[in-house]
Parts: sequence; C-alpha cells; structure tokens
Amino acid sequence: MQKGAIGRRGSSGSGRVAIRAAGLAVVLWMLPVGALAAEEPRWVGGDLTLNVRTGPGTRYRIIAQVPTGEGVTLLEEHDGWARVRLPNGREGWMPSSYLGPTPPPRRRLALLEAEVNELRERAERAEAELSSLREIRAELEQQNAEQARELEALRTRNRDLEAGARWPYLISGAAILATGMLAGAILRGVRGRRQPRIRL
Repeated sequence: MQKGAIGRRGSSGSGRVAIRAAGLAVVLWMLPVGALAAEEPRWVGGDLTLNVRTGPGTRYRIIAQVPTGEGVTLLEEHDGWARVRLPNGREGWMPSSYLGPTPPPRRRLALLEAEVNELRERAERAEAELSSLREIRAELEQQNAEQARELEALRTRNRDLEAGARWPYLISGAAILATGMLAGAILRGVRGRRQPRIRL
C-alpha cells in the first residue's frame, strides 16, 4: 500500500509540473513577437509623416505624428505594427515597415554636418589652446634667458668682489715684506758701523 501511495504522489507531482510548463508555454505564445526584445533605436524612412496611434491598428486614436528622419525607440513589434517611444517620452504604435535601423540619407547628411561642425569647433579650441601654450612657452623661455643673464652678471660681480677683497691682503703682505726688508737692511747697516775694523 505504501508503494501505491508513493506512485500516486509521484504521478500527481509530475502532472503538476507538466501543467505549469504548459501554462507558461501558453503565456509565452500569447505574448506579441518582439515583446521581450531590448529597446532599439529606429528611424522613420521615406518622405512622409507617420501617425502614432494608441494601439496596433488604424482603428486606434492618433496621438502624435512623426516626420521623416525622426528617431524613435523601438519597444516591441506585433503584426506589422511597432510600439515606439518618441523623443518627448510618449509611447504609441506605428507601422513597422516604415522604420529602419539607420537614418535616411537626408537625416544622415544632417547628422554628418553636425558632427563635422563639432569636430571643427574642437579643432579650433585645440588650436587656440596650442597657441596659448606656445605663448606661455615663449614667455618662459624669455624669463629663462633673463634669469641666465642675471646669473652671469651675479657671477661676474662675485668674481670682481673676490678679486677686490684679495687686494688689501696682497698690499698688506707686500707692505709687511717691504718693512721687514727695510728693517733688515737698517739693522745690518747699524751693526756694520759698530764693529771695529781690523787692519793688517
């Protein structure tokens, strides 16, 4: 009896799992195609203005209009209709056949012109910064040259001062030497006079 009970419990448990799996499959099948897709950018192509509606069909109310070249965000697709988010944040439906992954030529040209203008402005700013850096470098080089000249002048003055400071010592030494020599000569003369001369 226990084996039979275990068998019945196992079959009922697997039956519940099967029912849950079938329910999940039905829910996923009922979801529109692309509902689980990530948001993607799209562009309105052709020379026209598309109506944005509250639902996926012409019977739904128009809530906005999107001109050619306008960018929208694709949220999902269902039966030839796409739910999109407009640049102002509103959401609605429009025919998916008019939406492309790249902007139309006219819009691409405008984007490229804007990009070129931005690059040109960046180049002008970089050129201005480079010119400013060159001026700063020239000023620094001039200051460096002036400081080098001042340093050389200080070295020359220091050499002159050192040479001028040596002259008193040299003069004093020469005077002392001359005085000593003179004193020696005088002493020799005095001594020579005092000694008696011997005649043979």
